[in-house]
Amino acid sequence: MPHWHPTAENVTVLSGEFHVGMGDKFDESSMLTLPPHSLAVVPPHHNHYAMTKGETELQVSGTGPFKLIYVNPADDPSKAQASPATKKKAAAKKK
Repeated sequence: MPHWHPTAENVTVLSGEFHVGMGDKFDESSMLTLPPHSLAVVPPHHNHYAMTKGETELQVSGTGPFKLIYVNPADDPSKAQASPATKKKAAAKKK
C-alpha cells in the first residue's frame, strides 16, 4: 500500500523480481519491474508502493530511525482491529 518514509530508502534486489510504483494510489499497471542486482533509491517523503512476484530476496537500507507512514492510515496493519480470538487470548494471558 502507498506509504512514505522520513528518510531515504535504498532497496537492492538480490534475487527474484521486485516491482515499485510511485504515487498516492496502488496501480499495478504503472509499476516498474526491477530484476536481480537492481537498486531503487526512494527519496524522503516520497509516496511509493511495492510488491514482489514469486520468491524474492531484498536488502533494504537507510538512515535510522526508519519509519513507515501509510498515505491512507486505514492501510496500516499495525493499527488493525484485533480479532475476537486475539482479544480473548490476550485477556486469558492477563489472568
